[in-house]
Amino acid sequence: MGKVLAALISLAALALVITLLLMRGEKEGPPSPAAGGGTSEAGVTAPEPGGGETTGGGGGETRAPQPGGEGAVSIRAVFVGTPPAPARHSTGEFAEPCGAPAVEDRTLRVAAAGGVADVVVELLRDGVAVEPSPEPVPFGQQGCVFAQPVVVVTEGSTVLFTNSDGVEHNVRMTSIPNRLSGEARAVPPGGLPLTLARRDRIEVTCSLHAWMRAALVVTGTPYHALTAEDGAARLEGVPAGAWRIRVWHPSRDVSIEAPKEVVVPADGAAALEIRLSPR
Repeated sequence: MGKVLAALISLAALALVITLLLMRGEKEGPPSPAAGGGTSEAGVTAPEPGGGETTGGGGGETRAPQPGGEGAVSIRAVFVGTPPAPARHSTGEFAEPCGAPAVEDRTLRVAAAGGVADVVVELLRDGVAVEPSPEPVPFGQQGCVFAQPVVVVTEGSTVLFTNSDGVEHNVRMTSIPNRLSGEARAVPPGGLPLTLARRDRIEVTCSLHAWMRAALVVTGTPYHALTAEDGAARLEGVPAGAWRIRVWHPSRDVSIEAPKEVVVPADGAAALEIRLSPR
């Protein structure tokens, strides 16, 4: 009798332990996805068009600005080595309305003196406010190419796509931050306005003419520049002090070398040289 009673007590104790463990598991729930693993940051851009990029700094705060005063940044982008010859794309059956039997690829434009066009330079510092453009920013289609290979706008700006050709064009863009799903949108005679609220780099194409490609950069800083055909650009009215630098170019075939930061002197100008080379 004693052995039976002891066995029953043991079984009851085991059942109690199992019940307590189950109750504990229900309270704790499954492991949090954030516990051990990658983290995501709100507002980080969606997958972007291929291209070279370098960003100064890896986090932390940039040194405080010098008290008072504004300065400038003189930018020069140069190609080191021999740039690849630009490809040419046949316009095929569209040769007559496009005005040429072929168009030259303008993703990488290097001047005779070595200057590189279409390099995007952004100066970054915490707490800097940005305003949208007061007027729509033009983004034209002409001669069966995009008139500008790269266009830069600030967050919240409206871009106005226009078509100057005697042939139909559309615009295709994919941007998760700006809720663009890659749908082809026809460009009507009066133009196609699109407002872009969030920072991103977006590849712009025309689904009717496969060679038509450009890039649209939506930036979150008012201190940005796009290099001209000679590779030069200049930023004026920049608050004095240290700034992190982000540099990008749409070509997948280049590597970019640039300083991590630039210090803008009060009432003076800082020089910034950017070097691009073949990958």
